[in-house]
Amino acid sequence: MIIDAERLLAAYGHQAHLSPFNTGNARRRPAIRGRASFVPYATWLESRWASEAAALGLRPRPASHRPVELTIGDGLPDVMAFVVSLRHLSRDEPFVA
Repeated sequence: MIIDAERLLAAYGHQAHLSPFNTGNARRRPAIRGRASFVPYATWLESRWASEAAALGLRPRPASHRPVELTIGDGLPDVMAFVVSLRHLSRDEPFVA
């Protein structure tokens, strides 16, 4: 699904959290993770990854480091309202954003 993130964040930004890495991938030297790995969207707009670094005792990531994951607390019952298009991948085709 290709989602209109700008519209989604306009509607659900108050419930949105961002992560600087794929939290589901813990293979080969996994990133230190915890609740602070999910930074509230409003906090991220103000200070990028500073809250993650402070809570986990890490050096802050560069402000230019883009989010990798977006989560919406309590789910997204109307996700299809934000879908711009669908793209089907073959079984062997890698996902590339």
